[in-house]
Amino acid sequence: MIPYIVILQFGPVQDFIQTARRTDDYWAGSFLLSFATAHMINMLQEKGGEIIFPDPADNELVQAVGTGRFDNEESLFPSLPNRLGVRIQAENVQTLKSLLEKLKTSVLEKCLWFFEKIEKELDGGKQISREQVFDLFECYYALAEDDPDSPCSSIQVVEKKLAARKNIRDFKSFVQNGFKCTQCGFREPIGKDVSNLSGLKKDWEKIRNRHEYQYVFKKNERLCAVCSGKRLLRRVCFGGGSIPSTSTIGVSEWLARVDQAIHRDSEKFQSITANAFSNFFLCLKESGIEQNMVPVPANKKKSRPIYQIEGDWFIDDSYDRLEKQAQDENNLNLLQKIKNVRKKLKDFLRTLPPELRTPPKYYTLLSFDGDDMGEYKKTLATCEEHKTFSRELAGFSKTVYQVVHEQFHGYVVYSGGDEGVALIPLSETFQVMEKLRKKFNQLKGGLTLSSGAVVMHHQAPLGMGLKAASETLRHAKKISGKNAFSISIRKRSGSQLICRAPWEIKTETDVLKMADFFKEWEDAYAKGMSPRWYQRMQSDMPVVRTDEDRYDQDMALNLFYYLLPRQSPAGNKGLGLSLAKKLDQMMKFNEEFDDIDNLLSILYVPIYFYEGGKN
Repeated sequence: MIPYIVILQFGPVQDFIQTARRTDDYWAGSFLLSFATAHMINMLQEKGGEIIFPDPADNELVQAVGTGRFDNEESLFPSLPNRLGVRIQAENVQTLKSLLEKLKTSVLEKCLWFFEKIEKELDGGKQISREQVFDLFECYYALAEDDPDSPCSSIQVVEKKLAARKNIRDFKSFVQNGFKCTQCGFREPIGKDVSNLSGLKKDWEKIRNRHEYQYVFKKNERLCAVCSGKRLLRRVCFGGGSIPSTSTIGVSEWLARVDQAIHRDSEKFQSITANAFSNFFLCLKESGIEQNMVPVPANKKKSRPIYQIEGDWFIDDSYDRLEKQAQDENNLNLLQKIKNVRKKLKDFLRTLPPELRTPPKYYTLLSFDGDDMGEYKKTLATCEEHKTFSRELAGFSKTVYQVVHEQFHGYVVYSGGDEGVALIPLSETFQVMEKLRKKFNQLKGGLTLSSGAVVMHHQAPLGMGLKAASETLRHAKKISGKNAFSISIRKRSGSQLICRAPWEIKTETDVLKMADFFKEWEDAYAKGMSPRWYQRMQSDMPVVRTDEDRYDQDMALNLFYYLLPRQSPAGNKGLGLSLAKKLDQMMKFNEEFDDIDNLLSILYVPIYFYEGGKN
């Protein structure tokens, strides 16, 4: 028997995952890729394979796939990367290739089983899952003989082979007739006759009218087997449940503060606020508006009714769509109910402290990735070193879930080793980014983490946000030395802002941390410094700017030293002076601050976050 090193990778990943309209869609895409890796790990171990990466030892998903029991929340976490390495023995290359092809087919058949089960539940007529799903993603692999006396010595050779294999594009004919899925726009939707739009609409109206799918599909949605399968994967194949919506995630931290505020003064709560909330809650229930919400993990064990309301219904302009729909349908009774709910919401919000009367409309989509991981892995010489590093990455993956789910109010959509995506409230963005950066930096070798944070409106298409997060992360990775972040603010009005900076800036005497820098600015605004200096600075840009991106640094610094103390509260001019001095250091010691547009965008970020995305 000959030892071989094999590396397998599932793909393409981005299109499959990012074709998403709801958080359920995105979770399903991430979960299925992790599930495929877990299934392959179990099968390779049964064949005597030694898994090198990812570490399967304490992974709940690997265990659940092995036993067939998904009986806890952790078993449904997308917690594995879409690639794995194994050391396995075989008689020869052909025998090994034959085994890998069989295992690959088994993985695809297992994934197909989910989609076929969901399609039968929908009962759309002809079965199209096999045609649409079986070639959905490919399993690439590369292999090479390993040295019996030096295990894993051929890993780098296999890595190069796999990179070369992935450069060969597979083109398969794929014919889809009739109308197309309203989500992916590529495959034909489930239905009895996809060439008849009228009949197709009736098919999907019947599906939406079924009680269990009443709020799952939007009006005019007609999905293919893949997109409907992703939408229903959790509830049909894994015993129900759902993922918190972007709106619920957006208001989750605000809800916790509201709850704390109204219980701090029990007398007021029992009289004014309690009555106002009770009226709103009862009116909402009686209106028939969707109530099958899922709270974020941090709020899950809190039983009070305030945590049982979908995030949309705390935000006033969310009712615009419902009112328009009722008007279009000439349903005057429903229209009046919606208006009553809206009024009760306003009555309730008016009883809250002033700083809590406006629920946040924006949330953050955070994407993160380890820096130069390929280069670091080249330094690992033995199987044990590779496996030890895999265990560390698996530990970091668990840490991501613990931090986001337990210490903050977000939701992890995917965390597999050195990369992941999480949805978090706007107000917790900096804390989560900094916490994850520090945790990753504690890994062996002092590795660094770069992040891309996109601030999105809670009603913006999720797929758009996912693509923007990938772009923003790539923007951060362009910084020399990486170990950086990028923040993109995408307002509903259409205006956009993007900036980037390294996490740490080394001066002659100190190391300045950008997380602390942002915190200082937010604290200054909380202490009374006015953000109006920013508009004055912008108005003086024609004088300061020297060409398209550059500026006269001395002139800009003079303006900062002039404006910031004057916008500080009376008796505390040192507040603005301290920030100006910190800016002075950063501008002189980092090239990212040489770009005037990047500098101004960085300085706008704490203003926007302090004001909760309202400006």
